[in-house]
Amino acid sequence: GYDPAAVEQSVPAYFEAAAARYPDLPAVQRHDQVLSYDALNRAANRLAQAILHERGPGQEPVAILVEQGIAAIVSILGILKAGKIYVPLDRSHPPARQAIILEDSQAALLVTNHQNLAAAEDLAAGRVRLLTLNALSPALPETNPAVAIAPGALLNIMYTSGSTGRPKGALQTHRNLLHAIYASFDYSPRSCDDRFLLLTSYSFGASAATIFSTLLSGGNVVIYSLREDGIDRLADCFTCEAITHVHAVPAVFRHLLATLAPDQRFPAMRHVALGGDPVYRKDVERFWQHFPETCILRNGLGTTENYLDTRLLLYHDSPVTTPIVPVGYPVRDKKVLILGPTGEPLGPGEVGAIAVQSSFLSPGYWNQPELTRQVYRLDPAGGDARLWLTGDLGRLQPDGCLEHLGRNDSQVKIRGHRVELGEVEAALLECSGVQEAVVLGLEQQPGDLSLVAYLVSSVQPPPTTSDLLAALAALLPDYMIPSAFVTLDRLPMLPFGKVDVSALPAPESARPPLATPFVPPGTPLEQTLARIWREILVREPIGIHDNFFELGGHSLAAAQLAGRVRQELQVDLAVRTVFEAPTVAALAAHIAADGQVPLDPTALERALHLLGPV
Repeated sequence: GYDPAAVEQSVPAYFEAAAARYPDLPAVQRHDQVLSYDALNRAANRLAQAILHERGPGQEPVAILVEQGIAAIVSILGILKAGKIYVPLDRSHPPARQAIILEDSQAALLVTNHQNLAAAEDLAAGRVRLLTLNALSPALPETNPAVAIAPGALLNIMYTSGSTGRPKGALQTHRNLLHAIYASFDYSPRSCDDRFLLLTSYSFGASAATIFSTLLSGGNVVIYSLREDGIDRLADCFTCEAITHVHAVPAVFRHLLATLAPDQRFPAMRHVALGGDPVYRKDVERFWQHFPETCILRNGLGTTENYLDTRLLLYHDSPVTTPIVPVGYPVRDKKVLILGPTGEPLGPGEVGAIAVQSSFLSPGYWNQPELTRQVYRLDPAGGDARLWLTGDLGRLQPDGCLEHLGRNDSQVKIRGHRVELGEVEAALLECSGVQEAVVLGLEQQPGDLSLVAYLVSSVQPPPTTSDLLAALAALLPDYMIPSAFVTLDRLPMLPFGKVDVSALPAPESARPPLATPFVPPGTPLEQTLARIWREILVREPIGIHDNFFELGGHSLAAAQLAGRVRQELQVDLAVRTVFEAPTVAALAAHIAADGQVPLDPTALERALHLLGPV
């Protein structure tokens, strides 16, 4: 049972107890590389000792720049064991954004490895000291460091999109993470037999709960990279690795379900958690076609700031009566309120602002006391609990089940990531030739929200989509870059001076203005690839020199493309190849150069020059 004293510990203390109890069991795994609990503990201890040698004891931020793999978990554990605060930097984000986070966090050290050393050196620029995992002194002790860590000590700073045009850092404590883990055990107990598939980046808010709910219980964290491994291989991973638990954003899970054969089943799976985007009744119906009756499907409302606030558990016979699945009931020690315009509590069935009341809320935002005061309020009744204004709209059903009805501000969720539209608009205004900009989140394909930018240009001809994407790629991560750009003579305005969003035209599915001229596909292979692109991107026509990402593609779509090519052409195509060869011609040349599909010599010569030196 739950013991309130259980959360009055630190994460390293719990992990060290698990390592002592399960020394030889597998702790983390990436493909064929596996670390036991003892090996992971010793590796993290060496890093912790190196950090303490450099900085001594005391709370301070330490940044991480590594790939999605075992090095990330070693880095997180080592930083926490040294009593520090970890700050993850996502390797897929542009260096300019990484630099903003590194500067804002005031990180004392940057942990990296040989694979990312060059990027880390450029980022540190001689101002931040580097620690390279592969180059730590062999003389460092591998024993647990004697560092006292208070339960209320800061655990991490997780950066999310900010309304000011800069990312903001949400704070979390050891106590809150342990509480979230224990709360999850109420409906999803863990054991040393569990194998949890880690799909999300270590910079994603939910990653800490995923990692440590498994490692503190003796289970095995199996790391999967959608960017490298693709979506269509997820099903094989579920089966071959006997995965029992997985947490995914609904968009990824929806794409997975679309790749499955009618008779494909996953008998080992016991718990599938979804969150970050709406879950639809059709998703639940398709889920039960492939997962056993003993498996639980969980929907919920979770955030970077406060982990999981509500959860709805769906069993095989659970009725789903609404097109959008509710996000459920409050988790342990949390209360959900619906507030009216003046902050008054509303009754069941009334739509209002969602607020969460608890003693286990984030301390706030790093170095942003005013923002913290705006969204975190003291308990009106004078208790220890505080009130967090989520910025979401919702209503409570008579039995207390929460229906999530979207945002009441300029924030949207894109593939599970929280995006402040103002930050995207600010980046657009930095682009040459952009005079005005408005960004909306629109559902261009069912269940798939994407960003659409509306622009007024200060130059003629207006910037091309290629120009805009090149500029934004240096400022924003993939999920914050619009998939479509609409140039207008002027933005429609309401009488009181705001943009009339309802009057903005829907984006067209026609090929956008690109820097490259249109060249139709010529060979059978190019025609097949162009058809697959049309079906995924809902764009037409597709030229062989058109860039996949300039047509609205993103990392999830790239994974889908690689899977479709593997399935239809029976070739071995890695997801990263789509990023390296992002045109039909270049991709056709890559496939032919591997000798997997014949390509006529003229087309091969035409396409190879797009790949550059090899």
